[in-house]
Amino acid sequence: VGRMSPRSRTWLAIQKLTPSTRLLTRMFPARGADRFEHINTPYQPRVLGTYQDMSLPLSHYFISSGHNSYLTGNQLTSKCNSKIIADVLNKNCRVIELDVWSGKNAPKVFHGYTMTKPVSFEHCVREIQKHAFVNTNTPLILTLENHCDRRNSEQVLQILQSYLGPSIFRSSAASK
Repeated sequence: VGRMSPRSRTWLAIQKLTPSTRLLTRMFPARGADRFEHINTPYQPRVLGTYQDMSLPLSHYFISSGHNSYLTGNQLTSKCNSKIIADVLNKNCRVIELDVWSGKNAPKVFHGYTMTKPVSFEHCVREIQKHAFVNTNTPLILTLENHCDRRNSEQVLQILQSYLGPSIFRSSAASK
């Protein structure tokens, strides 16, 4: 190892300690994008189905969640894509986060102050509408990090009402 930089030594250690994809594929011969899903999540809805009493408060459950659910890769330079949202929803993710920013004509979703390429907020919400309840009827939590001006914020509200209106939970206290 000799005169390697700390970064190089760390990378070498990671390579030595991380099983190769080839080895993992032989150990767990599932097919497709879900090949390692059983390693990464304790909850496998396709295998288990709904197996808990679903009448308890939300805080009593493990919730599969996403962070920057719209990014195709790293959070500095990757593209944003609404199809990623469809993918994680189809894998039963129940928390979706969208960073919403003012656009020239309509709100955009992207990771602010970075070089990520934006996607239309409306396209993201359309994917949520199409895929949120295909595999499960458990609640979906949508978190919006709102960086919009007033005009774009009003558009966000209109888009949410247009696509998700009847699905949005409204407490009886909020309607008074």
